[in-house]
Amino acid sequence: MGKYTRYTCGMAQLNLYVTDELAARLKAEALQAKLPLSRYVVGQLTKRDGDAWPEGYFERVCGSWVGDAPVIEDLPAEPLSEMDSWE
Repeated sequence: MGKYTRYTCGMAQLNLYVTDELAARLKAEALQAKLPLSRYVVGQLTKRDGDAWPEGYFERVCGSWVGDAPVIEDLPAEPLSEMDSWE
């Protein structure tokens, strides 16, 4: 009978899609760190402060907002008889 590894703690398995360039960089960094790729990536992810956005995140995201947030006015509720039927 073959040899099996059994994990006694729950672990999620994730599949990540990254660019070829990023994959090559991560593989090279993992090799330099003498770690398996998955262990290296997990180490990089757990270094981050989970309660904070990365520095410069909002400046880099598409459609980032510059300036004050607009004030949204509450709209008056429509009477039930004027609403579209849910049926």
